[in-house]
Amino acid sequence: MSEKVTYGEIIEALSRKTGFSKNKSEAFSKALIAQIKQELEETGKASITNFGSFKVKEVAARQGQNPQTGEPITIPAHKRVTFSPYKALRETVNAKYAHLESELVEEEDQPKKAEPVVAEHKAEEPKRSFTPGLPQKRKSGNSNMVIMMVAVLVLAVVAIASAWFFMNSGEEDIASRQTQPPVQNEQPVQNVTSEEETEKDEVQSTANAEMQEQSSSEVTAAKNSMAMESYTVKPNEWYWVISNKVYGNPHFWPLIFQQNFSAEHHPDSLEENTTLSVPQLQGSAGNLTKSDYKNLFEAAMMVSEAYHNAGLEGKAFEYARYSRQWEKAAKE
Repeated sequence: MSEKVTYGEIIEALSRKTGFSKNKSEAFSKALIAQIKQELEETGKASITNFGSFKVKEVAARQGQNPQTGEPITIPAHKRVTFSPYKALRETVNAKYAHLESELVEEEDQPKKAEPVVAEHKAEEPKRSFTPGLPQKRKSGNSNMVIMMVAVLVLAVVAIASAWFFMNSGEEDIASRQTQPPVQNEQPVQNVTSEEETEKDEVQSTANAEMQEQSSSEVTAAKNSMAMESYTVKPNEWYWVISNKVYGNPHFWPLIFQQNFSAEHHPDSLEENTTLSVPQLQGSAGNLTKSDYKNLFEAAMMVSEAYHNAGLEGKAFEYARYSRQWEKAAKE
């Protein structure tokens, strides 16, 4: 049975099932797609607890046929995303069909070897005797769970189709950041004279004292050292959407959460008309500085702690993993 589900129907079904507005349902769908896409880009696989797993599969080039002209063509090698449902989901979807059992259709006795024509009838008879009631049961078995499963699969496939366009660009950005020379560390070495060396010890001792004083207040002053903007939360907006608006990247939303709340606040809770302080990046969304990566690392760790305090261990683990990636980028 083939049944097409439009994107609008997916959002409506999700909104109706969860009780959230259509805007929030759509925002959740986009967030889920982005999450799966990022996992597939980085590791080639992604999984949703108690739902299923996605995996990128390499498909080799093969010979095919043009459906319009019938001419033979070569289908080039490409990537395909496969989905395997978890046992709990598979059993839930198939629960209405659990009572069905396969039946072996006995073949009629043939006194002699069947001629080609008889063989054709023999192959057709099992089809006629096996299929009468099954399609009707499947039609009556449509449920919200099936629609939700198809919805997520359709969303994932649509999003993953564009995921590979962004892989190379992300790797090139990281490579360009890694090859930048440490200019600041080279300047002081070039103009050293014998007279300056005699003063170096005195300056060094003074600098050490100043650094010790600064380190004690460095953590508390980190938020205030970044330029700030203000943003008023509009109806049905989440941190994810706001981050995409102000930074051009939804993954930077922990910066906004860290600036305005503590780890005791639920990260998934955001009220309308709230005025948020939005810290600015030193670089840009496509060219972050080491300081930006450090701030993202600290913000993601705080979000992980907040999810842990809220009892959402799955999300706490995910953002702890993100923080380690940003920490690594800050040290490179």
